[in-house]
Amino acid sequence: MPAAIILPANAASAMSHALGRQQLVIICGTGVTASATGGVKTSSWKGLIEDGIRRAEAEGLRNADWVARAMGDVDSNILTDMIVAAEKVTAALQEQPGLFEKWLEESVGSLKCKDPALPNELARLARDGALLVTTNYDDILADAGALKIVTESDGGAELRKAAKRLSAAIVHLHGHWKFPNSVVFGTSSYTRIASSESAKAFMTTLLYAETIVFVGVGEGLCDPNFEGLRKWCAAILGNTGDPHYRLAREGELAAIAAQHEAGENIKVVSYGADYKDLQPFLASVSPSVPTRSAGVAGGQALQSRAAPTPTPLSFATRAKETEDRVRLRAHIEALAPVLTSLNAASSDDQERFSDAAVFEDVLRQPLEEITRADPSELAGTDLSSAVAFAQRLRNLVSLVDIGT
Repeated sequence: MPAAIILPANAASAMSHALGRQQLVIICGTGVTASATGGVKTSSWKGLIEDGIRRAEAEGLRNADWVARAMGDVDSNILTDMIVAAEKVTAALQEQPGLFEKWLEESVGSLKCKDPALPNELARLARDGALLVTTNYDDILADAGALKIVTESDGGAELRKAAKRLSAAIVHLHGHWKFPNSVVFGTSSYTRIASSESAKAFMTTLLYAETIVFVGVGEGLCDPNFEGLRKWCAAILGNTGDPHYRLAREGELAAIAAQHEAGENIKVVSYGADYKDLQPFLASVSPSVPTRSAGVAGGQALQSRAAPTPTPLSFATRAKETEDRVRLRAHIEALAPVLTSLNAASSDDQERFSDAAVFEDVLRQPLEEITRADPSELAGTDLSSAVAFAQRLRNLVSLVDIGT
């Protein structure tokens, strides 16, 4: 059964709520760079492989027969064959010291942004609290948002800082041209990233705790790294928790939905009929949190309001760094019936309490215990953000030991 296709307005609303909780991750593929550069050939993975093949030939490192075989691998449009072709390029160019690095700089490193609309919109979302992750090797998004470049080679500590929004960073999951050893291009480097515990922990945490939006991804979503995570997501998570989203043009919806199994919990969303419609769609996403509508029976209708200003306390950071794991788990488990009662409460029940009263009477003490926080640091935290935090902690129970 293919993935579900959902209405753009519903997806934009869900993404806005995730952004308001600072739980939105946007994974950008080569389509983002292609849009920004006006479709320069080396902005796509396929085009970059072909450019590398021609460079090996021009440098006299390989003959015409080799070029024909390598181009045949690329033209097959079979992912595994294309990865083999990329490995051939890597091996050929590395025979001449410094040539692979020089080629990366002159190809990917020379890409210039001609249309900043999409990169600027993504940079705005990053400023609003979204985490940007990309499989691209270029500078386009880092430059647009003045973001620190973090790669898998930097290790788990830097990846955790980025995931916690402790620095203004963009995670280049497949490396960056300035750091050639980080670049994931051919068979050997794909094997390295697929076996990386820090990369696996990073992506697993995002799948559990965040809402992920895939933007401009093509073959990249089927690469060995993502494919393994998608299978894991379907097998372990299933359709539990908040869904993730893949944005696509209107005419591509059915074909892209067919690429996903329903169990992956990835919903396909149309951003419009044309590539130029992507930026306006993303512009409709802004930080907000859901609230119940007092005028609707049963209190089931949700409205959006601006997200509260974040408090100085970083709940996720404090909880993640708590040394007493058993105590943390016990408090999270103790919150479960509270959350169930709050979520199941009717509008009449909820009207008996103000946000402040419920927070003071029910949630403040366990949250203080979990975070070991000074009570003054919790001032100004409302019920919505407290419940969202508690739910997030409950989802993270099985992950609190990752990366420590």
